[in-house]
Amino acid sequence: MKLSQMIDGLKVVDSNANFDMDVSSITKDSREVTNSCIFFAIKGSKNDGLNYAEDAVKKGAVVLIDREPPQVLKKGGYIRVEDITEAMNLIAVRFYGYPFRDMKMVGVTGTNGKSSITYLVESIARRMNLSSGVIGTINYRYNNRIMQAPNTTPDPLLLMKILAEMRDNGVDMVVMEVSSHGLALRRTAALKFDVVIFTNLSRDHLDFHRDMEEYFEAKRLLFSKGYSRDDNSAALINADDEYGERLLSMNFPRMLTYSLKRDDAFVHCKNYEVGEDSIKADIVIDDKVLSIDSHLIGLHNLYNIMAASGAMYVSGAKFDDIYNGIYDLRYVPGRLQKVENDFGVRCLVDYAHSDDSLRNVLKALSSLNHRHIITVFGAGGDRDRGKRPLMAGAVCEYSDIIIITSDNPRTEDPLQIIADIERGIDVRFRKTEAGRLNSEEKGIYTIIPDRSEAIEKAVMISKDKDILLIAGKGHEDYIIEGTQKRYFSDIEEAERAFGKRSKYGAN
Repeated sequence: MKLSQMIDGLKVVDSNANFDMDVSSITKDSREVTNSCIFFAIKGSKNDGLNYAEDAVKKGAVVLIDREPPQVLKKGGYIRVEDITEAMNLIAVRFYGYPFRDMKMVGVTGTNGKSSITYLVESIARRMNLSSGVIGTINYRYNNRIMQAPNTTPDPLLLMKILAEMRDNGVDMVVMEVSSHGLALRRTAALKFDVVIFTNLSRDHLDFHRDMEEYFEAKRLLFSKGYSRDDNSAALINADDEYGERLLSMNFPRMLTYSLKRDDAFVHCKNYEVGEDSIKADIVIDDKVLSIDSHLIGLHNLYNIMAASGAMYVSGAKFDDIYNGIYDLRYVPGRLQKVENDFGVRCLVDYAHSDDSLRNVLKALSSLNHRHIITVFGAGGDRDRGKRPLMAGAVCEYSDIIIITSDNPRTEDPLQIIADIERGIDVRFRKTEAGRLNSEEKGIYTIIPDRSEAIEKAVMISKDKDILLIAGKGHEDYIIEGTQKRYFSDIEEAERAFGKRSKYGAN
């Protein structure tokens, strides 16, 4: 495609580029620049693409900018536009041939539950004999190809590239997590969806959004008509969430609800039982009853199951496919994922990293038969400081023993993060030294900044019928200290600690 066709409709401020050039590639990564490439010189928080503009021009690229061009570009090879994000979206969809048009698109947004819903949708799609692609927090994947996820929702260039790969490899349906960052930064602005889902909204990401209202406004964008493919596109809204109620006035073509409290919701429950290792429920969808049996646990997962079931029903799934797809899913990576052991301890690793998600997970665990609940958790650095004491308060509601530790401190002092958390510890809890911590007492907490040591301590003191929750990282296989990322897995650390305990014969 000619450069002139690529930029048609964009508000070009000025340019000295050759519009007759056949565009060979598009990128914002200077290392990927080739001859006849469009290089987007994005100004980021750490790097400025303009620093690489001269090299890009020497390689035969056209540099696309939204600022005054430096002298080196005035010799030739740039296009200046008013809105570089709009340009990225438009050029990306044109370059990759509008890939989303050839696949059914399902978008999921909300604070909690997005990843679990994508796994449920993927499992149901498999039962429908559909090839599915997933874009989300855990990874990007289709068929047998798995890619690391740098962001929950990738930037427009990477997003369209991945969607084009999926299309070209026979994917029928894509389910993707649509984050508030992705919406606010317009990463998804070019997409059209067949189904969109709203899970819930609670405090998170207030280091990025100024307040909850701005956070909600970002989420609300997905439910505007501009994101719908056609008049049959449907939105599934959690009507039990106060922000979900507010979304019902949006103009997405078909606004449907799911609820555990309202019998008039499009998806609701007649009966349900959340057990030790399962969820059984009679779900009503469009006035028809579907009995489901799931290996997931917790009331929050029943909401996720209702959302996925409703979304796939309006996408053409039969009840048998929905039932079997739900039953097939044994677990979601890093979401209440079990760590097997020989000590009768129910050890679970979960991604919960906000007060609401911790409360949901711990509430679910508290309903199970147990002796004590031991919780290991921390809070991420360079993120919303205000949620740290709130997280502690949520943990105190359902835990008997608490170990506060580090969780991606980044450039903050880990001890300061822990101090922020400690401010929210309930007065009912007594602080003790790590060396004196044991599981015979209740209402105690300690601080172990080293996350590996914290997990090992929790494993060593846990007893038969205890529940041990290791929260915050879930599926993540790294920890960020300063600006360095190193390998770290909560699951592997817990397995190592249980192995060590077995080796030394601890009871």
